[in-house]
Amino acid sequence: MAGAMTKLADVALRVSAALCASISLVALLSHLFGPLPMAYFLTFFGVPSVLLLFTLAAFANWINAQVLLNALVVGVIGGLIATIVYDLVRWALNLTLFTQYHSFKAIYIFGSWITGKDVGSAQAAVAGWIYHYWNGLSIALFYVLTFGRRRWYYAVG
Repeated sequence: MAGAMTKLADVALRVSAALCASISLVALLSHLFGPLPMAYFLTFFGVPSVLLLFTLAAFANWINAQVLLNALVVGVIGGLIATIVYDLVRWALNLTLFTQYHSFKAIYIFGSWITGKDVGSAQAAVAGWIYHYWNGLSIALFYVLTFGRRRWYYAVG
């Protein structure tokens, strides 16, 4: 009976953490498809989801839920590395003569949606970059929490 309760608690923690990790992407979809603009969605759901994710991590540490803690660490580190590599590839593409496309413009647009400020403003830039890295970490966390120990190259796809 205790083993079944432990398994149920692990699943509940994993699902709760995955839902928290999905909020950055849901905020974008909500903005694009209309239910709530990104600024409102992030205020009412984004900030609480990050706080809840930290709370879940602290609780997992308290009950010694090592599998969840490992997934959180792998997700955060993997997301950070993946987002940095993604940005380096985009930066390198911007340096080529093959395209005039500014691949970082979306980051400033996201920042404008969040702050309500002009795309070229410092506030939009800061908010956009924070959102960009939060989104990268969140997607990686969601992947690890949802798909577990799959090979890393599945995540690239």
